[in-house]
Amino acid sequence: MDKSVYLVLGCNGKTEVAFMSCSKCENKILELSEKLEQINDIVIYFKALNLFQKSNRDYNAIRHILFNIKNKYYQGLKPIWDDKYFLMIEKFTLMHKDCGLYLKIVMVDNNANNM
Repeated sequence: MDKSVYLVLGCNGKTEVAFMSCSKCENKILELSEKLEQINDIVIYFKALNLFQKSNRDYNAIRHILFNIKNKYYQGLKPIWDDKYFLMIEKFTLMHKDCGLYLKIVMVDNNANNM
């Protein structure tokens, strides 16, 4: 089986008084693959955070983790996320704070979409 592993940032959605302001969504923000120059360090970091066992739902911790990734891990001489992409991630965390955020690791079967 051909599988990929991703770091996923998502929200739980929000409904108040029968008004849905967000139906919930998630984004694969980082593929964990051998293409990443610092993959071993990233995996060690995620293991220390227990992200392989459970999702993180603490808003402040999620923001801290995202900024750590941006500032600590590089692909060549550039940060793992460019400024434009990280700004989208940051806006997502701010816009969906009230929905309840989560950060988790998921495994995706790449063959499932080919059927």
